[in-house]
Amino acid sequence: SGGLDSRALLGVAMNSDIDFSAHVLGEDEDPDVKVAHKIAGKEKLELAHYHHKSIESTSLDQLISDLYEYSAHTAAQTYASHSTKVGQLSLLHRDKGLFIDGGFGEIARRKLFNRLAIKGKKLLYEIEDFEDLYPYFKYERPGFFTSHTRELMYDGALKSIKNQLLSMPPIQKIGIDNFVDLLAIQTRIPNTYGREQARIDGAIPHYMPFIQPSFLRLVFNTSPKKRFNSKLFKKLVKMNRRSLSRYPLVQNGAYYSFR
Repeated sequence: SGGLDSRALLGVAMNSDIDFSAHVLGEDEDPDVKVAHKIAGKEKLELAHYHHKSIESTSLDQLISDLYEYSAHTAAQTYASHSTKVGQLSLLHRDKGLFIDGGFGEIARRKLFNRLAIKGKKLLYEIEDFEDLYPYFKYERPGFFTSHTRELMYDGALKSIKNQLLSMPPIQKIGIDNFVDLLAIQTRIPNTYGREQARIDGAIPHYMPFIQPSFLRLVFNTSPKKRFNSKLFKKLVKMNRRSLSRYPLVQNGAYYSFR
């Protein structure tokens, strides 16, 4: 894609003896797709382009089945319509074999729980009421649950937040940045990334380098200052394949400079 995490992986692969090919998923006008094709063309890389599953050419029964299966695998954490986007992963298995992606690279870029680290910092250092921390963990979703169900979910969320924070090492010992990154690992991997990896594993053998304990140990031994503003990954790209720093990055459909 046009993201920094996949760019870092590509640099490592290009600087190795690994026999690999690249792939991109999306429509022709997608900025991620455009950047991927530009890089592949300039760097003379093999690139497989998989478009989203065509709704028009898929039966209604199959679409409904895909929606049910995708929602069940992801615990309704993302839009069910994404099943048309990720349904093509099985083609990768048919064509290649092992799928490697840059999921969870945010830890190495100090990108998660920033609002908690900045605005909730004082609350973390002097926890008096776990209810005060609830807004920093909450994700807004349509309110179609009954009031009783919402109360049960709220109580459960408070208990989960309390149990998780009480199990963490002292923030005074590891610092606010490592604290929130460790918190992200212990909460997001089992609740979000783990489900996604399990779903992808059902379609193709799948490996996420940035989620491996060996990599994460190296990250936590790196000063947060060197991780801020994606400094670590940008250095990794330039160290392995400087030419990859010449192409723009893409985030949320917008282009921005690699610098």
